[in-house]
Amino acid sequence: MELSGGTAGTRGTFPRWPRYFAMAEDLSFRRKPLTPEQRQARDAVRRVEAEKAMRDHEQAQKAFYANKERLREERLAREAREATAPKT
Repeated sequence: MELSGGTAGTRGTFPRWPRYFAMAEDLSFRRKPLTPEQRQARDAVRRVEAEKAMRDHEQAQKAFYANKERLREERLAREAREATAPKT
């Protein structure tokens, strides 16, 4: 029984692979560079989307703090009623 698996030209149990593979000629996975017009259009769309996101965030923040203040006032009013109510 031979443990090294050794036939000529192999190392261990796997055949010897070439050290370097030829570079694939198909580079279709790479993006094409944008033209200046495409870049300006992309930047304009991103700017509009960012402004919309900021407006939405500000609206959500205002609604959150308004609701927080309303709940705080309700809690303070309830605690004041409980403090002045006679104990039974």
